[in-house]
Amino acid sequence: MFLACGLIAMGACQLVVDTSGLAGGATGDAGSPESGTGEGGATEGGSAEGGRADAGAVDGDAADASASAPTLVQAQFHPESNVTSFSMSLSAPSGSGHTLLLAVGASDNQSIAVKGAGLTWTLVSQTTPHVPVSVWSAAAVAGATASVTVDFPGTQATTLGTFTEWANLGALDTIVLAEGVSMSVATGPIATTSGELVFAAAALHNYTTGTPTNPFSGLDSVSAGDARLLVAYTVAASPGSFGTSWSASTAGGWNTILLTFHPR
Repeated sequence: MFLACGLIAMGACQLVVDTSGLAGGATGDAGSPESGTGEGGATEGGSAEGGRADAGAVDGDAADASASAPTLVQAQFHPESNVTSFSMSLSAPSGSGHTLLLAVGASDNQSIAVKGAGLTWTLVSQTTPHVPVSVWSAAAVAGATASVTVDFPGTQATTLGTFTEWANLGALDTIVLAEGVSMSVATGPIATTSGELVFAAAALHNYTTGTPTNPFSGLDSVSAGDARLLVAYTVAASPGSFGTSWSASTAGGWNTILLTFHPR
């Protein structure tokens, strides 16, 4: 693990964590993952825009890798304001051996609890200096339509969620955290091996943003109140160094999480 500043954008810092050899690759000391039952909730007080949300969406990079390359199966998005919890569900039953990833942005997500449909959720990583963002994972139940509930310790002015299902996703490899104050919301870079999923989540104040830089594909941006959640991904066709960035209409504080997962 090492910390480096000034490598990404002016005033930006990044933290690199190599999780090789850790079962499941979980990290983070905040939050209390729980199992329970959640129900899909209504989307209110915000918007999800741009990108792709269709079940069965597949990135071209995944198709160009191998048959066992990580592949996006479906995604759902949820913005809501002034609540103590929110719930969301995927639109179709999950496949066998699939993995669920949930990105959460909120006014204060340092002690949130994630639960849903008897699943065991694990905090993968989080970062909180500006607009907090965290990523959680769970093993999907084949044939069941996954749902998740996120509980907060108090009323949140803004809550944001991006809920995804992945096929052929293996263990977590590496985590890179970054934060800064600028018009460029930037991740990484992060080193990959061939076939790995590179998954990026970013939270910032609710400024207009562009699409992620290549070779990343962006999912819908989710916004409510004074916050915006961005998620993008790519699959490494060969070993290399990967990172992405979004341009924002106004300079402001932001946090990013960049993760690599081995293919299964």
